[in-house]
Parts: sequence; structure tokens; C-alpha cells
Amino acid sequence: MTTSSNFLSNFKNLSYTPTPMGTMAFPFFGLLGYEWMKDYVVTFDYKNQVLTLEKSPKLGKPLLSVPFSQERHIPIITLTIQQKNYPLGIDCGANANVIYQPYASVVSPLLQEVMTEKVNGAEGSEQQSITGYLPEANIGSLVFKDMFMAMTENKINVDASKQLPIQGLLGTPFLQLYKTVIDFPQKTIAFYQH
Repeated sequence: MTTSSNFLSNFKNLSYTPTPMGTMAFPFFGLLGYEWMKDYVVTFDYKNQVLTLEKSPKLGKPLLSVPFSQERHIPIITLTIQQKNYPLGIDCGANANVIYQPYASVVSPLLQEVMTEKVNGAEGSEQQSITGYLPEANIGSLVFKDMFMAMTENKINVDASKQLPIQGLLGTPFLQLYKTVIDFPQKTIAFYQH
């Protein structure tokens, strides 16, 4: 990512929260979240390993652009799996797409290369989950193939008074299939060919 002193000055007044990260396989200092991204158009280009934050990017015509709703820091879009719609939150830090119980009972029979394995959260939580690859899902007319999925308990809605209206999360396996552009100010998500 290209940086400039003007760009970096935008982040001077952000708050930082110390959080135990548990033992992670990848050494890193912490997590950058919504506070860093909320005023920008954020491009996730996994093929080139580039994350870009821009105010007014020059982008071509996308394969698809859809609006998203947002609850707290989570953008929410609808993923269609075999004609059934699932409102899912986008979590760029998740290494698997996640479907929560009880919705998993419909999705898990569709998975290929099914395994039961431990799934870890950034905060150090760990649980046994059914995992596998979902052959196909859609957002509108755009096809998302062979995404890694985990069927887990809902750990994000711990406080019942602040339930998020989602049935799971979309993480890296979703974001890496296309160049994905999240426009936080305009509340849209667009997908481009790599």
C-alpha cells in the first residue's frame, strides 16, 4: 500500500484497544478494523497481495456491484446457496467462511471434502467444526465457486441485546475469488476480475 504523510495523519486520532490474541500461527502486532476503513473505498486484491484504501478510486466497470447494509462494524450482504438466501457479514480477518448453527444443517450436506477440525478465532477461541468446500453460491448473477466453509456456533452474537441479523460470516475464501472493493461511505461492494 502506498502511504503519504497526509494519508497517515488521518489515523492519528484513532483509539487502540489492547486485546489478548492467543497463540497464533502467524506473528502480527494486532488487527486493523472498521475504524481504519470506514471513510475509504477498500480494495482487497489477494492475487497481488495488495490492500488499498482510497477516497476516490478510478475503477472500471465491475462484474457486479450491490449495496450492503451494516450493523455495528459488519457489512452484510446476501449469499444465495441453492435458491436459499443467507444474510452474511463480511469479516476480512476470517480464514474460513462460516455458517452458524442451525443454518449449517442445510449447508453442510452440500460440502465436498468434508472434515471435522478445530477452528480458531483471533481472540484465542477454539471449537470443533465441520468444514469443507461449497461447490457453488451466488450473489445476484455472479458465481462463487469452491469456497472453504466452516459450520460453527455463533460467537459474534454473545450479547443477546445486540444480536446481528446474520447467519454467518464471509472471510478470505470469499474475498479472494475476485478483486473485491468495499465502498464504506457509499455502502456498496463490487467485484472485479483479477
